[in-house]
Amino acid sequence: MHWTESWANQTGDACFLIFLNINMPVFNALQMLDRLRFQPKKDNVHVVMVLTFIDQEDIEKAYSYQMVISYLSKPLEDEQLKILPHEKRLAHLFWV
Repeated sequence: MHWTESWANQTGDACFLIFLNINMPVFNALQMLDRLRFQPKKDNVHVVMVLTFIDQEDIEKAYSYQMVISYLSKPLEDEQLKILPHEKRLAHLFWV
């Protein structure tokens, strides 16, 4: 079974937080976002882009997808992760 079929068959209102590396092998993050935006449960998906370096063009492209709520630069630090529960669109995913 393909991962998209398994995910689409999830029951309930589960939310998904995905940390997506902009420079993935095989296909890039924007291609992955294209696949995700056509999934039936796309409104339950929240994506944090992970970037090796800050490229304003990549950030603008990523934010054109409704599910992208933030970005972080590598290497990831504890302080970067600690702010995520305070992101307006993510607060409901965390017990703070």
